[in-house]
Amino acid sequence: MTRSHVAPDGSPVPVYLAMPAGSAPTTVHEAIAADADILELGCGAGRLTRVLVAYGHEIVAVDDDPRMLEHVTGAQTVCADIYRLSLRRRFGAVVVASHLVNRPDPADRARLLDVCARHIAPGGDVLIERYPPAWAVRPRDTVGSQGPVGVSVTIHEAGPAGFSATAEYTLAGRTWQQRFSAVHVDDDTMAAAAEAAGLTLVEWLDEARTWARLRPVGAG
Repeated sequence: MTRSHVAPDGSPVPVYLAMPAGSAPTTVHEAIAADADILELGCGAGRLTRVLVAYGHEIVAVDDDPRMLEHVTGAQTVCADIYRLSLRRRFGAVVVASHLVNRPDPADRARLLDVCARHIAPGGDVLIERYPPAWAVRPRDTVGSQGPVGVSVTIHEAGPAGFSATAEYTLAGRTWQQRFSAVHVDDDTMAAAAEAAGLTLVEWLDEARTWARLRPVGAG
C-alpha cells in the first residue's frame, strides 16, 4: 500500500488514514435503516466506510483514486469518476460526505445529484454533507486538530462567488498543504438542485445543518 501518496485533489493519504471519522458515521447510521446497503461516493481512504461497516452496513465505496481505495477495508470498492457513475443497481442509502456538493461548478453539483438519484432505491435516503452555513457564508481562518492531525485553514479570497483557501495538515513532524475552492450551498440552492435531479430535500439531520436528507420525489 502507498501511504505517502497524495490524491489528485491534493488529499494526503497519511492524513486521511490518521484522521478520525468523527460523528459523521453515526449521523449516517442513525438516519437510515439498520439493514440499508450504502453507496458511498468519494470514499477516499475509507474513514467513514470502516465505521459504517462496523455498524453492519454492506457498502459499495467509490473513489477515482486507486491508491486511496487500497486502504478501504470491509467494502466492495469501485474506482470510477463519481460524477459519471452508473452501476445499474439501487441502494437503500447513498452517502456523499466531504463537502463535494460545495464544488464551485454548478454542473458538478447537478451531475452528483443525478448520480445519487440514479442509484437510490424507492424510499431510500440520500445523505449529503455541505459546509456549515454559519461558516461558509463568512469563511474565516481556523486552527485546530482532528485526532493526531493538526489542521489549519487559511482563507485567501471570499465573496458572493465563493472562497478559496489552503488547508495545512501536520502529522508526526510532516506537513502537507491542500489548496481548494468552494461555494456556499444554501437551503434554497440545495432544494432546487435536488428537485432538478428528481429528489426532494426532506430535512437537515444535525443542528449545524450540514447533513441533508434527500429522497426521491413522491417517496414518503
